Amino acid sequence: MGCGGAIADGDGGFDADAEDNSNVRCDPSTPFETPIAISELNIGSANVDMRLSQDELTAVFGSGDGVAYANAAFISTRMQRQQAFAAPINVDVQTSFTGPVVLTNDLLTLYYYGCEGIEQDNTICQLTRVDANTNFALDAGTTPSASSLPKSSRPEVATFLSGDGLYSLYTTVMDLEAGLYLVIAESTRADMDGAFTTSSTVVESADNVDYGTTNSNRLVIYFSEQDSTGTYHIWTGSRSSTQGAFGNLMPVHELDSAGGEYPTWLSDDMCRLYFTRNSGAQSLLYVASR
Repeated sequence: MGCGGAIADGDGGFDADAEDNSNVRCDPSTPFETPIAISELNIGSANVDMRLSQDELTAVFGSGDGVAYANAAFISTRMQRQQAFAAPINVDVQTSFTGPVVLTNDLLTLYYYGCEGIEQDNTICQLTRVDANTNFALDAGTTPSASSLPKSSRPEVATFLSGDGLYSLYTTVMDLEAGLYLVIAESTRADMDGAFTTSSTVVESADNVDYGTTNSNRLVIYFSEQDSTGTYHIWTGSRSSTQGAFGNLMPVHELDSAGGEYPTWLSDDMCRLYFTRNSGAQSLLYVASR
């Protein structure tokens, strides 16, 4: 297993007794090794949109009984990155939940799609808790509210928010003479209470692109691009500064599968990419390490 990688057990999950090599870094220029299904979190037929805390010890994701669509939010923790996650706990948001956007770095605010009464126009909602040891339970007196995050232009969820809440990637529609097609845009704000600034397109291709994700330095992006069969596969791109579009766009073929996949979270050291893979009637959570 390459440095910084997860260690698989015989069931395709993580070995809780693995040595903690969290200080060992990988070579980000090398290909990813064979992806590993995160079996302890694949609890439904649709397991999607996994987002993690910066230390990778807390995860939020959606799970449900429909392919590529979740109807419940879950949260899970682990003591070390190499260990398996604990049994996921249902985050009591609303039955209209369709997918998480991010859990902030302080673990106190959850952004997500589909809160009751604020469902129109793909609005992103937010829910807070008083400390990281309590659930986001609505019956504990917390109430979801609409956020100022940029909204995806498509019915599926495709918005990424940085853990500090100040940077967003999202999918939007370009209407050109060739017809409608999807691009990825970015937007920023100065503080958590401020509005996001005018967005700019950062990934555009001859084919539809979707589900952009990056890490805290915002110099590398992973996203999905549609192939000639209509299936989405993971691509990557880079830029030399946090201003301007990503270039050097190229496919990440070692992660390809027949059903397609899309990325949802990249570690700061670029050694691990978490993503969802479609497989027949299921959508499953995976991690790829290098």
